[in-house]
Amino acid sequence: MKDDEIELIDYLRVIWRRKILIIVGPLVCMIVLGVISSMKPVTYRADVIVQIGKRVALAVPSVMPSADNRPSLIHIDSPESLVKTMHIRHNLIPEYSLDAEVIAGTSMIKLILTGYDRGVEGTLEEIVNELIDEHCRKANDSFIPYKHLIKELEANVEVVLRQITVTKEEIKKAKSKEKAFQGCMVVIDTELEVEKRVDSRYIFLDLLYRKTLEKESHLMQSEISLKNIRRQLLIYRAVVDRLKEYNTVMIGKVNSAAIIPEKKNKIIGGGVVGLMMSLFLAFIIEYLGVSRTMGTQKQN
Repeated sequence: MKDDEIELIDYLRVIWRRKILIIVGPLVCMIVLGVISSMKPVTYRADVIVQIGKRVALAVPSVMPSADNRPSLIHIDSPESLVKTMHIRHNLIPEYSLDAEVIAGTSMIKLILTGYDRGVEGTLEEIVNELIDEHCRKANDSFIPYKHLIKELEANVEVVLRQITVTKEEIKKAKSKEKAFQGCMVVIDTELEVEKRVDSRYIFLDLLYRKTLEKESHLMQSEISLKNIRRQLLIYRAVVDRLKEYNTVMIGKVNSAAIIPEKKNKIIGGGVVGLMMSLFLAFIIEYLGVSRTMGTQKQN
């Protein structure tokens, strides 16, 4: 126990003898780290969330009225591939560093831009607007075939409507002619008192009746075709009219903040490290001094 007390006293004596080194060491480290922290510029950070839009999948639309060619929508760019593209395209700017990450389970990505000036917010808005314009062009281009198809279907509707009108008029005239011919036959048959005789007039009436049935059948087919065309036209219009809803958009606003270097923690940490180094040096110097003294005494 006595040896331990003497050893502890020796340690305290060493600390007292080397007090200048022990005090100056931490102070120097604190001053150096304080100066370095002061020289480090303030970093500015801006972030925003972007919802990736949709476009029509590559497909050849059909004008067949019986085909339900509902456009298949896919993302303009997959979130994963877009993140890689953003890294490559925009990290070539030396003043800024762009980071992009996919928000799990969604079609949204988060863009984070850092730099040493206050322009990060405006620069990030420009990057997002450029992305939105690019996606808007891609979406519009994908809808072009369907826009042309809508015009073609509208023209088909007009053609079918004209056919239906003409067919209805023909049916109306045929029935009127049939009715007039039947009246004429009754009068003639009464006067001639002809019974159970097949006459050319009955053959003509039968032919007229059959043509009327054909026109009615054609009219029914035309009306079914018109219904299918209008249904397909309604589908295409509904998708194309909602084109703006599929655009890539910025969710909310760009958030920005200044990241100020933490001087206080760094200075305190520097003081602790400096103290440990000073204590280590103090005991090393003391040990070397004692060893030298003991060596001199042995020589004497």
